[in-house]
Amino acid sequence: MLTLPNFFALKSLRKSIRIIHCMALGKLHEFKIFGIVQHAHLLGRAITTRHFRNGTELPPIAVDPNYDFDFQEARLLRTERSVQRGDSLMVECTYDSTARTTPTLGGLTTRDEMCLSFVMYYPKIPLTNCLSAPIYDSIDKDERAVWTTLKAYNWTSPQVRQTFKQKVRESSIHHQCIGAQMNPKYLEFVFHEYLPQEGYIPSSSTCP
Repeated sequence: MLTLPNFFALKSLRKSIRIIHCMALGKLHEFKIFGIVQHAHLLGRAITTRHFRNGTELPPIAVDPNYDFDFQEARLLRTERSVQRGDSLMVECTYDSTARTTPTLGGLTTRDEMCLSFVMYYPKIPLTNCLSAPIYDSIDKDERAVWTTLKAYNWTSPQVRQTFKQKVRESSIHHQCIGAQMNPKYLEFVFHEYLPQEGYIPSSSTCP
C-alpha cells in the first residue's frame, strides 16, 4: 500500500500532490503488479500511480482521470507490471476543494483526505505499506510552528498558494516502509524529492 499520511496538509484549492514512494524489496530483485485499488475521499477528482526507473518515467501503473468516491473498485491490469529494485512509485492525487473555505487535512474521516494506492502483487514479501510525506522544514524547523503558520495563511491569495506550493517542493520528504502490524520498519529516512524534467508522454492514438 502506498499512502499519504494523516499529517499532510492539503491547501483549500484544487492541486496535485506528488509523493515518491521507494519500494523496499528485501532480497527480491523484482515483483509483479497484477491489480490495483486507488483511493481518495470526497475531494478526490483524479488519481494516477506513476512508475520511475533510472531517472526515466515509465507508463503509469494506473490512471483514473475521473475518480468518484462513490464508485470505487479493484482493477486487474491488462498486462502485469514489473517493479525492479531501485524503482520508485508515486501516487498523484488531484483534489477540488474550491467549495471549502478552510484548509483540508489528511486523515481518516471522510471530510479529511487521503491519497492511496493499494497494489496487488507477487511474490509475497513481509511488507504492508510504504508512506511518504513532506516535513515542511522549508517553512519552519519547528513542527508546531509550521501548523501555526499554515493556519494563518490567506488561502484565497494566489501568491500565498504559489509560495506554499514552492515550499512543499523544497521540503524534505520523510519516508518509511513497514511490515505486518507496523513492525518492523524496513526503511526509514529523509530525502529530497526528485522528478525527471520530462514526464511520461503517451503515444498518439491511432483511432480515427
